[in-house]
Amino acid sequence: MRILLAAVISTLFACRSEQKVESETYPHEVDSLQCRDLYDSAKWYLYAWHCDVLYKPTSDSLVSKPFSELELRYSRFLMRHDALILSFNFIDNGEVILPGMTRDNVPFATAVGFDTRTREKIFKASANVYFSCKGDSLNRYVNPLQPEVIDFIKKNGDKLDPWFRKEAKRRKIL
Repeated sequence: MRILLAAVISTLFACRSEQKVESETYPHEVDSLQCRDLYDSAKWYLYAWHCDVLYKPTSDSLVSKPFSELELRYSRFLMRHDALILSFNFIDNGEVILPGMTRDNVPFATAVGFDTRTREKIFKASANVYFSCKGDSLNRYVNPLQPEVIDFIKKNGDKLDPWFRKEAKRRKIL
C-alpha cells in the first residue's frame, strides 16, 4: 500500500512539474487567452524592429550594444474592445530600460496591438504613444524582415538574446 501511495504521489509531482515548465514559458494570462502565437509574434516584432538599434545607457558611457542582445521581458496585457495589447520591457542588468535612460533618448516600441478577430498586428506602442503604418513594404513595421535585419541576425547570431536566437532558428533565418 505504501509503495502504491508513493508511486501515486511521485506521479502527481512529475505531472505537476511538467505543467509548471510549460506555464513558465508563457504568462498565465497568455495561456488563458489562448494567444501564444500573438505573444511570440509580439516579441519577434519588437526584436526585429530594434535588433540593430544601439542601446546606449546614460549610466555607463562605455556600453553600447544592440537591443537584440538584451532580454525582452513580458510586462502586461490589455484588452480593449477587439484589440489585445501585449507589453514588454527591454532589460539591462535586471533593470527596465526607459527611453530617458538612454544617452540619445531614442524612443523604442515596447508593445504591440493585435486585432483579436483577424490576429493581425494593428499598431505598435512606445511610452503611451501609438504608431501604425500601412502600405510600404520597405517599412520595418509592415515587413520586419528587411534585408538588413536578416543580415544583422545572421552576422550576430551568437550574440543575440537566447529567445531571439531560438526564434530566428525556428523561422529558419539562422
